Amino acid sequence: MAQLLSEPGNPDWSMLGTHQPTNANENVRHEGYGGWTWQRFVSMYEPNPDGTHRKRSSPFVFLDSNHTPTLDVAEYFDTTAAGQRPDVAIFLLGINDCFGANPEDTGNIDARIDIMLKQADRLLDTFRQAAPETDLAVCITTPPNVREAAFEANYKGRYTRWGWKRIQHRLMERLQTHFETASDRNTTKAGRLFVVPTHLNLDPVDGYPINNGVHPNARGYRQIATSIYGWLKWRMVEIDLGQRVIGYTEGRNDLPGGQFINWQTNRACLVRADGTGRRVLANELLTEPNSWTQFGGWLQDGSQAIVLSLHEDPDNAALETDSSDVSHDRRLAGRQLSAGPAYKQTDQSDSR
Repeated sequence: MAQLLSEPGNPDWSMLGTHQPTNANENVRHEGYGGWTWQRFVSMYEPNPDGTHRKRSSPFVFLDSNHTPTLDVAEYFDTTAAGQRPDVAIFLLGINDCFGANPEDTGNIDARIDIMLKQADRLLDTFRQAAPETDLAVCITTPPNVREAAFEANYKGRYTRWGWKRIQHRLMERLQTHFETASDRNTTKAGRLFVVPTHLNLDPVDGYPINNGVHPNARGYRQIATSIYGWLKWRMVEIDLGQRVIGYTEGRNDLPGGQFINWQTNRACLVRADGTGRRVLANELLTEPNSWTQFGGWLQDGSQAIVLSLHEDPDNAALETDSSDVSHDRRLAGRQLSAGPAYKQTDQSDSR
């Protein structure tokens, strides 16, 4: 992931986390620990950690004023990240929550998933309270190795590929339904909940070693990272679209009565680049009948624009319509041009 994010054309980035693997690049940090579950992140407190990920507290659990272990994501950000909140928090969990379910019993599978989702909601809700502008991305549990022999090598018959595949398929369905229902579909806003389709890009043959059922090889992990990276790139575009605006002049051209009647419908407007958030600008400039607004120009860098307020006397408009020999200057003489105080000023009060 760090290598992909470091490719040309990407913004500056950093990772927040207390876990920095010894074989990872200096800027790689996270809270990923092998074998952990949603529940472990929610509630695990170890009073005597030994420095390993197997005997340590959840990074999000702290002792409160009564010395009771408490889930406190705000405290995590304050103490480990100098109060910073991330733009995105990515969660890839679920295998260890449900791996031990009975594949022969669909009720047991759903019961285990119910417990997992309850813990997931608790963790995500606490993240949302601590970091309301952070995007929360829940990754779909990936499919297993295609080889039954890989499960036999790992688990000696205790767990089978077909059994885990049945559980994983149901888990995938439940994750999609649960989190897509909970998400806000206005993707141009920050602080949304998303489902990342990490299950679609992992090759169950070449993405796994021959002797491991659920842990990919280097190629497989790169495929998972590519899926997350692809989602991040899409998300950056969505956020960018939500921040960019387009200025345009909106008006009718199909009303009977000629161009003057249609001109009066013109209004200077803004809309987000994704098509949402339309608003009309500078209505305060429409101080008399037979007036309209329109964009008169803007700087190339988009930092400043001119909004014009125009007016024409109906008698002059009729003259323009009836007299084909009226000069261009004469036709414009009745329009008074000015700019709104919220935009670039102009002292031009007559177009002649």
